[in-house]
Amino acid sequence: MYYIYGAIVILEVYDFIIVTQDLMQPLRINTLTQQQSKPFSSLDLPIMFISGLLKSFNYIITFSVFYDYNFQHLTYSGCAISMATTCETPIKNLEVNEEIRDELLSHKLFKTIDQSVDEEEHSLEMHMPYVAKILNDHTSDATIVPIMVGNLSDDQELAFAQVLVQYMNDPSIFFVISSDFCHWGSRFRYTPHDKTSPPSQIHEFIESMDREGMDLIQNQDLQGFKEYLEDTENTICGRNPIKLLLRILEESGGGYEVNFVKYDQSSPVQSLSDSSVSYASAIITKTS
Repeated sequence: MYYIYGAIVILEVYDFIIVTQDLMQPLRINTLTQQQSKPFSSLDLPIMFISGLLKSFNYIITFSVFYDYNFQHLTYSGCAISMATTCETPIKNLEVNEEIRDELLSHKLFKTIDQSVDEEEHSLEMHMPYVAKILNDHTSDATIVPIMVGNLSDDQELAFAQVLVQYMNDPSIFFVISSDFCHWGSRFRYTPHDKTSPPSQIHEFIESMDREGMDLIQNQDLQGFKEYLEDTENTICGRNPIKLLLRILEESGGGYEVNFVKYDQSSPVQSLSDSSVSYASAIITKTS
């Protein structure tokens, strides 16, 4: 999937979506059913997007993920920008804002993504139709800038945040950051659970663990979220875009509020042979 810069900025991992925007009325859209060949179960996942004032935005910056889990496509260090000029979707083609892309590349921090990697990295691909749907509904001609986020050191995190914060504070730009949450099951090599409780309650353990991380994101506690990841090793594919988002919010000087509005699981784990993927949605609003 690709992203639109200026109206919407998307930092994406897979199916967890954070939308940043001022005073908008959310619109619920259901996802397409995922194919069985994907490593996630089918789920009619409600995605919170924005209607109304969306048409007043000019650009969307999107952050996706170079995955750091071996059931995903690739590992990568740093941030890289797609060099595509147009992103095709079944709904409409999305045009890349080359001016903003070149502006970001001028900072010499960002690398570029070659087409073969761009086409195989499915995280952007899965979300691009949602962006196209919203823009199509509002006859918006907003353009996008696709960015992939890999592993970042603390110094890299800060450097990228200091570049991107000006766009976060620009009212003509819309940010979307997406990721899934816990991948639980033997196929993901991740099966923590409370051994004192019956297996039928494993899904409750997963939700409790996920919500602990969600609370840290909602409180904009970057250090706490990093410690949580080290502690739990929760298989959140978009940990890097989420951490970069939290660092950008730190650099913004405050005035933003994060509120989670939806949590779900692809299926409730009730035995050690089950598996599931968690999803959550939050909205970030500027309050001052």
